[in-house]
Amino acid sequence: MDRERLDGITLKYNAPVTLTFALLSLLALALNELTDGWTTQNLFCFYKSALSDYLTYPRAVLHVLGNTSLTTCTGNIIVLLVVGPAAEERFGSAKVFFAVLLTALAGAAIMWFLFPDATIMGASGVLFCMMML
Repeated sequence: MDRERLDGITLKYNAPVTLTFALLSLLALALNELTDGWTTQNLFCFYKSALSDYLTYPRAVLHVLGNTSLTTCTGNIIVLLVVGPAAEERFGSAKVFFAVLLTALAGAAIMWFLFPDATIMGASGVLFCMMML
């Protein structure tokens, strides 16, 4: 059921990819604060590491959820909530999810091959992708 009624207020989870992405970004930021940066360094930040490191692969996707501060997280979420629902309405949630996944993997691959000493994190690439959809 996508609608819940709470004291005269109707809530509709009408853009599941966008809303879930926003909530996961907030969760990643909260985990960063609770673990004193460990989760951001090890899960939500992509950098060139050994292929034998089992965390290399999840980081290739999860880096788009990471943020260094509440300010950047809030800015990303505001832009995401402006462009995301329109993209999902126009193209559907499955295509937007695939676009987000492809953007995360492409960003990680480009960074891996072209900028081996760099580190990436954040939703800027995903936001740009949604703006271009």
